[in-house]
Amino acid sequence: MRERILVFGGAGSGKSYAWMKLAKKFTSSNFYVIDTEIGASRSLEEFPDVVSRVSIFPVVDWTEYKDALKVIQSKCTANDWVVVDMMDKTWSAVQRYFIAQIFDQEMGEYFLEARKKMKKDSKSLFGGRDSALKGWTDWATINRLYQDFALPLIYRFPANLFMTSSAQSVSEEDGKEVRELYGPYGIKPVGQKDLAHQPDTVLMLAHTREGYYMTTIKDRGGRKYVDKQPLVDFGLQYGHIAKWK
Repeated sequence: MRERILVFGGAGSGKSYAWMKLAKKFTSSNFYVIDTEIGASRSLEEFPDVVSRVSIFPVVDWTEYKDALKVIQSKCTANDWVVVDMMDKTWSAVQRYFIAQIFDQEMGEYFLEARKKMKKDSKSLFGGRDSALKGWTDWATINRLYQDFALPLIYRFPANLFMTSSAQSVSEEDGKEVRELYGPYGIKPVGQKDLAHQPDTVLMLAHTREGYYMTTIKDRGGRKYVDKQPLVDFGLQYGHIAKWK
């Protein structure tokens, strides 16, 4: 059965290390890694036995994301794994792309100009013909661009999917479903709002002075939930829960 897994947590909680442990476990699978942090090659030095089966696609700009997706789609099979490390940066990249295409500016410069307008007239943020952020609230277009990338990965690719994301606090502004699912833990995945619900499996990773831990937020029916389980080898430990052979 195809896996769709999201692991999220703070910096240094073991998110990238987890998929590398998967690559070590699934010795007959190829791994296609969309590397948003441009650090996978360096991290893989610790796993020399898997390097030949891992294809890394360093991405920053939205066009690089789309190009990587096309190549991976043409190569991956049901036995393989696609990794997006980290999925929340995909959401940031598509917003930068939108601003560049519509306003012919980098995202930082666009918001700097908007802030200058606010300094002159605090009421100009959203209101009126010359609002400081006029056009930026076109979330329908931005979400559609994002979905063109995310939905094929999540629902159409034959390969297993492993995504990582950083974490942020749950707030009262979040929807009811997010608050009900993630509220008891206090944090949720960063990124486009649907990311919190789309994977079959969501695991929260944490790193404290005492070690690394894994907690189940949601999973497929019949799988054991864990709460702050000490994490040593993701591939072996979660593989036991998922009954991977």
